[in-house]
Amino acid sequence: MSKYQAVEWLLGCKLLRVKQDNNKNWQLTVNCNGKQQTWGARFLVDATGRIAKLARCLGIKREQYDRLIALACPFKLQLNHTIANYTYIEAVENGWWYAAVIPGNRLMTVFMTDADLLDKAMLNLDFYQELFSQTHLIGALVKDYLISELNNKITIQTASSSHLRQVFGENWLAVGDAAFAYDPISSYGIASALGGGFYAGNAIADHLLGKREALPAYSFIHEKNYKLYLEMLSNQYQLEKRWSNNLFWKRRHCA
Repeated sequence: MSKYQAVEWLLGCKLLRVKQDNNKNWQLTVNCNGKQQTWGARFLVDATGRIAKLARCLGIKREQYDRLIALACPFKLQLNHTIANYTYIEAVENGWWYAAVIPGNRLMTVFMTDADLLDKAMLNLDFYQELFSQTHLIGALVKDYLISELNNKITIQTASSSHLRQVFGENWLAVGDAAFAYDPISSYGIASALGGGFYAGNAIADHLLGKREALPAYSFIHEKNYKLYLEMLSNQYQLEKRWSNNLFWKRRHCA
């Protein structure tokens, strides 16, 4: 018999509530396809991204450092036009643009700004495309070569730097963006997620073996790295001096 146990994947289920019994084991109530089910677990991992669903159910607050959001929209490139497969970034007055080629000869474009500074006109596809084409560096690479398709949609996602005020507790911890979320300009998120998964796995294994220092050590490592990240992020944004009096950049220069 294999020493490994199968994992049951519950697709389309929603966590409703969690509670611990007297033995510190967990009971989770979930809604699966309209039916409530209860599942037991010895240890829980919150890997639900920035929403941190488990931590929210446990009443853990989140610390927000900014209001950064991302407006994303893919465009098709004309068949006879290709650009190098780089990540392109360009600062503008009210934020910055990101662009990268994705499969299917398409270009993913993203505009980053603060939620309270967003011009609602940016939600109009034509206006969005026009402003993107007006960028000096990226726009020059794709000028007149972008194709707007009927099913093109602008999606909005939060992209702020944030973290849980508590990333572990009695028989639970948070990983990835649920624990610590990063500004995309830092290119720190993927590396942090991989490293975080490694440390989390070891911390959980050690904790289940009775090593009480394992979870605090996991938290300490991440908190230390996050402080370094915030310093690095501030230095990175302060390199841009052209719009120091603009609120978007002023906030980051004073961080």
